[in-house]
Amino acid sequence: MSKPALEDLLVFDGRRNRASYIYANLALIGAGIVGLLLVALFGATLGDLGAMVATIAYFGLCIAIAISTFALTAQRLHDVGQTGWLSLLLFVPVAAFVMPVVLCFLPGDVGPNAYGPDTLDAEAPPAPVEHHRGGVVGRK
Repeated sequence: MSKPALEDLLVFDGRRNRASYIYANLALIGAGIVGLLLVALFGATLGDLGAMVATIAYFGLCIAIAISTFALTAQRLHDVGQTGWLSLLLFVPVAAFVMPVVLCFLPGDVGPNAYGPDTLDAEAPPAPVEHHRGGVVGRK
């Protein structure tokens, strides 16, 4: 089963399939556009102070969108069996345009990989839980 698009937007672990990656990025683009329209609206109706407050709020939104973009890219890289550190290539101008397009078309690993179970395998059993002295320690 596919991960919901707006789930784990700030988490760098796990895997994300192509559809979830595309929908989540579209949602982030939509949030950026709505934020920009609100800045223009507040600037036009409330004057300079409204524009300044809206611009500061929009700057915060842009930071959240940037962190989410890196997290989504890391999750998508995990799905294709690569390290999430490659998401830092988004700082390279050409790679920032090429890598997201490639990740939209590159199929993920079939079955579990080092980063988690297959995101499309609905019948995958949950990861085994290790017990230690009666308490749950964590997942393997």
